[in-house]
Amino acid sequence: MRLQRWHRAAKMFPPTSPTSSPWSGRFAGSTVDLTEGMLRELDHRAARLNVSRQAVIKTMLRQVLDEGRGRRATSKKKAD
Repeated sequence: MRLQRWHRAAKMFPPTSPTSSPWSGRFAGSTVDLTEGMLRELDHRAARLNVSRQAVIKTMLRQVLDEGRGRRATSKKKAD
C-alpha cells in the first residue's frame, strides 16, 4: 500500500534536470584541505552532536562569518 502511494506521488513530481531545478544556482560546492587533527576534531563534534561533519563545518563557518559582520558594523558606527 505504501509503495503504491509513493508511486502515485512520484508521478506528480517528475524528476528534473539539475539545470531546471529550483535550487540550481543557489548553492556552490567547495573543496577544502584539512589536517588530520582538524578532521578528528570535526568528527568528534559531529558525533557528540549526532550530526554530519558537513553540518558542523557549515554551522561553525556561519558563526564566524556572522561574528565578522558584527565587528565590521560596530567599527563603522564608531567611525561615524
